[in-house]
Amino acid sequence: SPVSSSSTSKTGNHRYDAPCTLLRASLLSFTLGYLALDVLKVTMMRDPYFWGLTTDPGPAYLPIFIASSSAFTRIYRLLLSLAGIYTALHTIFDLGPLFFVGILGPRVIGARGEPWMYPDTSGSYSNVFSKGLAGWWGGWWHQTFRFAFEAPTEWLCKRLGWEKKSQKGKVLGLWVAFGCSACLHGSGSLTIWGETRPLREPAAFFLLQPLGIMVQIVGADWLKRMGVRDRMPVWVRGFANFAWTHVWFYYTAPLLTDDLAKGGIWLFEPIPISVLRGFGFGLEGQGWWCWSWPWFTWYSDDKWWRSGLAF
Repeated sequence: SPVSSSSTSKTGNHRYDAPCTLLRASLLSFTLGYLALDVLKVTMMRDPYFWGLTTDPGPAYLPIFIASSSAFTRIYRLLLSLAGIYTALHTIFDLGPLFFVGILGPRVIGARGEPWMYPDTSGSYSNVFSKGLAGWWGGWWHQTFRFAFEAPTEWLCKRLGWEKKSQKGKVLGLWVAFGCSACLHGSGSLTIWGETRPLREPAAFFLLQPLGIMVQIVGADWLKRMGVRDRMPVWVRGFANFAWTHVWFYYTAPLLTDDLAKGGIWLFEPIPISVLRGFGFGLEGQGWWCWSWPWFTWYSDDKWWRSGLAF
């Protein structure tokens, strides 16, 4: 019916059919994301890791059982980095429907102003329990680049005469998609400030993900042929998927998060007004207003291609 608010895909993504429902959900998500970014920024700035000092021990304010353990310190920093990436992405994504649907609308930009054009960016986290690492990347994590990353596989499968949904087509698609992601994120690492290692860290991280997915699929298939998997309770299989995903990230994710920290990504100020810093919870000298630097300035370097207008 016209009043229907949304429909949900099998991965848990909601599609909104009514503008008011989409705008209400986007505004709530943006508000919560904005406040969360404030908390994350204040927390990160008290840890030298997020200033680019990735080999420093954990900050003194951490509980002793975390600060005294390199494993727990790594987990703490990985979780904080994940929260920062996830929250920043989703908060900026919320601005799209608020502007294109809420301000412009279909009368100005046609179909791009319709609410059904802006489904949820991410699916349900239950994908991780049901499909493991593949569920993380293919169901829960944002799918912003999915169409672009799948396009080369479409072209290659047509050229090779392969069915895209065949086993070899799926393997090709897996490696091509993460290869594209490696190029994209490696390029970002190459152009960011700081002593980064684009190929050895962020690109390597994304190229390791299809390997982890394939290892899990092969292992699950072996357990199925041995008759073990079918005898497992659903909750045990779900926990195994969850455990494999996070163990894999424990060992591979620092390739990405360390590079982001060394590149200075966390020194960027994401919000103009900080409630926490306004009440004195930030570093010394910080207050309500966070964007105190000049919006436009000329940057000069010894090489002409490194000089230009900074925004």
